[in-house]
Amino acid sequence: MRYLFYIILLTIVFACSKKDIETWKGEHYVYFTESEDLFYGNESVTSDSLNVSFFFYIEDVIQYPLEVALTGQLLSEDTPFKVVADKEKTTLPENLYEMPEHFTFGKGQLKDTIYVTLKNDPILKTNKFDLKLDIVKEGSMLTHKGKNATRLLKVSDMVEKPDWWLENPIEWYYLGTFTAKKYEKFMEATGVSSLDLNDLAEVRLLTLEFQNWLDRQDPKILDEDGNEMKTEIIG
Repeated sequence: MRYLFYIILLTIVFACSKKDIETWKGEHYVYFTESEDLFYGNESVTSDSLNVSFFFYIEDVIQYPLEVALTGQLLSEDTPFKVVADKEKTTLPENLYEMPEHFTFGKGQLKDTIYVTLKNDPILKTNKFDLKLDIVKEGSMLTHKGKNATRLLKVSDMVEKPDWWLENPIEWYYLGTFTAKKYEKFMEATGVSSLDLNDLAEVRLLTLEFQNWLDRQDPKILDEDGNEMKTEIIG
């Protein structure tokens, strides 16, 4: 009798588990992938907001990429999903961005990339505007709640301190205090617009290249405070 009870119990558990698995497999959740985490010591930089500046682009119209990912069963065919601008929290004028009615997530993929059209305008020289994007439920395509369902693009045509230019280590040991002029000269000297804090050997090499470039300039380049531009690199 006891064995019969165990068999019945196992049958019920297995049936319920199988039902749960099948239900989960039938759902598809689309979400924005996390921004890359940059670590140094105890510091971390991650955000659901992204700075987009036309300062780094030659074109006045760009296709800005955003990575999305899927949880649940892989799609058996290309499937449309919807991303909308949150009108209440978007301050970027409507004529400066475009999106299709639907995006498409590729079949058999865990990740895909969508592109939002952004347009430059003189107003972006002096102001930063927000474009808040939300993934919303559309047909069989669901979305996770929370920050992974949304991305905030902060659009401008200005030079500003990037997320990776941390006080420690970039300001303390490498490039020194941030200024827009130093950032411009760093890009001019190295052809690089960002540094990877996970590769400090490369950071050091590029900073040395920049410092050597500054040393060769005649007359010397002055920073925004009127003093000679320099880095904090040793060696």
